[in-house]
Amino acid sequence: MPRISVLMRGLRTAAALAAFCLVGVAASGATVSSDQESQPADQPAISVTAEYPIPDLLNWAFDVRWQDAQNVILAAGQKGVFTVSSDSRTKALSRIVAGRGEPGGWWLSSHLGVSPDLLVVSSAGLSYAWAPKASLELREGDFQSDALDSIVDVDLLGKDLLILGGWRGDQGAYAPDGSIAWLLELGGESTVRRPVFYSRSGPGTPSMGACGGLALGAARFMRDGAFVLVPGVEDGVFWYDAEGQLLRTWESREFGLRDECAAAQRTKERIRADPVARNRWHNQRILVDEVLPLTTGFGLVLRSVEDGVASWRLARAHRDGRIDWFDLPFTGGSWSYLKGDVRDHRAVFLIVEHSASLDPPATRPRLIFADLHLPELEVERKAQPAARPTFESEPASN
Repeated sequence: MPRISVLMRGLRTAAALAAFCLVGVAASGATVSSDQESQPADQPAISVTAEYPIPDLLNWAFDVRWQDAQNVILAAGQKGVFTVSSDSRTKALSRIVAGRGEPGGWWLSSHLGVSPDLLVVSSAGLSYAWAPKASLELREGDFQSDALDSIVDVDLLGKDLLILGGWRGDQGAYAPDGSIAWLLELGGESTVRRPVFYSRSGPGTPSMGACGGLALGAARFMRDGAFVLVPGVEDGVFWYDAEGQLLRTWESREFGLRDECAAAQRTKERIRADPVARNRWHNQRILVDEVLPLTTGFGLVLRSVEDGVASWRLARAHRDGRIDWFDLPFTGGSWSYLKGDVRDHRAVFLIVEHSASLDPPATRPRLIFADLHLPELEVERKAQPAARPTFESEPASN
């Protein structure tokens, strides 16, 4: 039976179970895991193999995904979508989606979804498009698109697209059924969104309407088809299996997070309109920058800023509820944010500074390639020499 059909049968049960699990955790008096100091002093979770700034052309990079074992794909805002290769025998930098104002170009590339056959790119908050990855450069006519009222995050596994955000019904009402996350299958005759998560704030989802643009949430597929939702606009972290059944719920404070939407609503107009105020508001909190698909469990990458320095911790969550904590071995500035992806035992991180008040950014975005040293992955590791990519050329900007 198709996964979406199976998923829909248990949706309401899953939503009820999610609320029940959160109440149960709160009643137990759960606090941030005592395993936060579980990282062995002599065995870092991640060891960096290469780190370098990306070309000026990609100063406005927003997102990164592995394309294959040697290449990553970057969403570069108005410049389009690019591949970066670490193989010195091939061209190191090439564009696969044109940018704003170019024939067939996508107006703003901020989120990526990548599978062997499809590429999905979405704007920062309004629309998304997809196309087969059959050509070296996608042009007008290759893409199909759809619009939403807001997009917080997207991810792709095979032909299944996962979206976290907000939408308006046929009559213009915002989220009339209360849903804020959906699955849909691309490439078929129908692209109807199938709800997978309903906001506890009910129809109209005032929490998503108020805070959806503040970059508080994340969504990600795991390699086995399971997926993780961090709504961000309300409490909870939710792990679903490949059939859409809820596996586990964590209360946000188990990861050191708080329900920030209530606080944001008091000053939402100011922090929405003023990037400096929004960045200052972010820097006073612990935020989820990314969800990583790990071989065992999933990882939340949590950002915090102290004395003008951004640092990140990886919180690896297990199905039994355990959380392992690891410090990531790099830092950034007070405007820095992180996106990343994992393929087998290799991770790629993109450190970016994206704000309307920084043009160009104060610090050039950089790519960090790293090896994971998580215990479950050690049996799969193979010795591979690290290669530092050299950018042989940059495509001409039209």
